Amino acid sequence: MNTFDPAIFKPTLPDSVLYILQTLQNAGYEGYIVGGCVRDMILCEMGYSLALPNDYDIATSALPQEIMALFPHTIPTGLKYGTISVIIESCSYEVTTFRVDGHYSNARSPDSVYFSTSLLADVNRRDFSINALAYTPHKGLIDMVGGIEDILHKQIVCVGNPMERFSEDALRILRALRFSATLGFGIESHTKAALYECAVSLKKVAKERIRVELSKLLCGAYAQDVLSEYISLFVIMIPQIPPQSDFSVFESLCGCEVRVKWACFLYPCKACADGILRALKFDNKTREYVLALLRLYEMPLGMSAQELKILIANLGGRDKGQNVSGERLISDILMIKAAQKVDRELLEQFREGFNAILDSNLPLSIAELCINGDDLLDRGMRGKRIGEVLQMLLMKVLNEEIEHKRPTLLRYISKLA
Repeated sequence: MNTFDPAIFKPTLPDSVLYILQTLQNAGYEGYIVGGCVRDMILCEMGYSLALPNDYDIATSALPQEIMALFPHTIPTGLKYGTISVIIESCSYEVTTFRVDGHYSNARSPDSVYFSTSLLADVNRRDFSINALAYTPHKGLIDMVGGIEDILHKQIVCVGNPMERFSEDALRILRALRFSATLGFGIESHTKAALYECAVSLKKVAKERIRVELSKLLCGAYAQDVLSEYISLFVIMIPQIPPQSDFSVFESLCGCEVRVKWACFLYPCKACADGILRALKFDNKTREYVLALLRLYEMPLGMSAQELKILIANLGGRDKGQNVSGERLISDILMIKAAQKVDRELLEQFREGFNAILDSNLPLSIAELCINGDDLLDRGMRGKRIGEVLQMLLMKVLNEEIEHKRPTLLRYISKLA
């Protein structure tokens, strides 16, 4: 078990955060950084390979109007819930009044909130003990619900009654799984039992919220373990996923972007992938790329150099910043193939041939031809005919039916005019 001494915990905080805390204190109010930023600073001190927080949430005994009176630049971001954004040097910090949440009728957000002067009351409304820690330089680390012990034991435990926490906001079920996938923590037995008991409430969660949490989960170092153990919960959220899905590829799928993770996650139900991505409100560029990866997912590694040249070109050629390119797609597929532990020698042979084509002077897209649309316009061609002829020329060059030299191509198109 990792060791950690709260008494000597003195993290370095940004000057802007220190200014906010000091301003609140000087005015007679309590002020603490709270939640995930405190958790992550503790984990960093314990040696976890996490980035230090970028976002710092601050909880205070000051009322929203009092917060706005203390700071010159504020935005009432969530006035109903006591949240004020304090703007310092173009950076925004959420400062929220201690509060107690009322009844949750929609399994998402409280119908009402009641402001409080008690840090304990504020802590008790939070989801998990590891997210219920508070810190301020003049008082140190404050743990009212056993969060430090749970971090040391690498376990995710609800604050208070887990049935109540998950009934209040069903997204907390997915958040528990996300923290397990990203931190490698287990889920405590009572919390786990409540996960399953409240699982049907996941159907009430907005698809956009599911997309955000799932994206973070899929990028976790322990995603494969969580996907495999809790597959029945994912099926509730996305019924098209086969209950027997194999997610072993995630065990070795490191260093790739979230679009690749989504392709691997949706591969067991790839026929339904477009509908799932649309339902989860993905932007068109992400959806287009994930679907392109799925179409290429079973790409054979034994193709010839000629077939590979044509494939790269048909997929969009070299990567020059466009959303979909043959270079990017095939590079990502090779990462998946490596994670699938395919024949290493065959994979390396393919990779060498692929890189050789990319490094060559061969045109792999219409834009790389040594003639362009203006040349065809000069010869009387118009409209769609221009694109069709350029595509035909690209294929002829790649198939070595014609040399890629400007005079040669100009003579050829002159015969077509």
